[in-house]
Amino acid sequence: MNRKAAILGLLFFSFSAHSEPIDFSLITKVEVQTRDVCQTEIDEDTVGFKKCILKEASIAKKLPNQKITKLAIYYYGWLASIVASKNGIQTSEETALYFLPKFRRIQKELKISDLDLCHTIQGDCVSRNARMIQMENKGNAASSK
Repeated sequence: MNRKAAILGLLFFSFSAHSEPIDFSLITKVEVQTRDVCQTEIDEDTVGFKKCILKEASIAKKLPNQKITKLAIYYYGWLASIVASKNGIQTSEETALYFLPKFRRIQKELKISDLDLCHTIQGDCVSRNARMIQMENKGNAASSK
């Protein structure tokens, strides 16, 4: 019995040691940096913008906070594409659909809520999160056909 308790205790502490708190200020900082680097690439379409976002994400592979950094880059890519879509920019809807599963995978892995992630960029979180869920459902429906 004591041995089981000791093993369970060690398991608990090993899982606790690896679960670090999420630095939301880092997410915001990376989103702003990504905006500063890539936003000018949205012009007639989002092709150059998408390339810029992917380039920034590939650079993130070399950084210590790789997952958080990539989450911020992809989330910003998705959100900027959504805004571009509202402004009638060509390819923006496709670009948003491309980045959606990329940031969602990391977001779920890091166990970050939609609301917490949304608060890293100023705006209407109710509408933004509803749009995200709508796009996700649309993507899931299209992939199941």
